[in-house]
Amino acid sequence: MAFNVQIATAALGNVNGAGPFPLWYLPDEGGAISVLAAHAVSDGAGTSVGLKLISITDAGTPSSASGTIGSFAGTVTYAANARYACTLATPAVSDGQWIGVEQTSGTVAANTRIVLSYVMGK
Repeated sequence: MAFNVQIATAALGNVNGAGPFPLWYLPDEGGAISVLAAHAVSDGAGTSVGLKLISITDAGTPSSASGTIGSFAGTVTYAANARYACTLATPAVSDGQWIGVEQTSGTVAANTRIVLSYVMGK
């Protein structure tokens, strides 16, 4: 079976705080997506970082997490150019939602990027 896999990258930067931090928006007109894989990549070291990939409601300020898409393994100490995979729990994200991250511990290294691979539809 062939898929039209899309890849999106967003700079998370050097954050220190719970979040949530919105990265991508799925407009109502575009439809839902299914996340196939997600990775965190950095060019520096971070300290015992815990991250979750989340869906975020578009209602209200501040935004609030509406679901966990997946988690990056426990807490990791980032190393330059290492890739950290996200273990997916609920890969389907509805239209009208944001995709972002929530930090559960540590300090994210400068220049951290989240790389998302997905297909359209649930």
